[in-house]
Amino acid sequence: MDGIVIALMLFCIVLLVVSIIYIFSTLKHKERMALLASDKEQDFFDNEFFFLNAVKWGLILFGAGFGFLMAFLLSHNFVPGNEGEPLYPACILMGSSFGLLSFYFRFRPRK
Repeated sequence: MDGIVIALMLFCIVLLVVSIIYIFSTLKHKERMALLASDKEQDFFDNEFFFLNAVKWGLILFGAGFGFLMAFLLSHNFVPGNEGEPLYPACILMGSSFGLLSFYFRFRPRK
């Protein structure tokens, strides 16, 4: 029974991700077609904001994943029993904040 539940959860997660990607891509395509039909500028989507936003969220999620990995390794190797549970939110938040700081120091405006 547990295998069915895990497979169903994995299927739902994959379906959710695929549907979100499909919705965003069709929405972006419809917006571009509407801009072309109304003879407006097409370079609206080519600005740097979309790239920087994607890089920012990628670094934040990478840091959160790294924090989760570090919490897992610390709780299973150095902390006995269930006393390592507070490590998870702390390491995830610290990892995501390091990702955000690395984004800031890499892409901050130059004077």
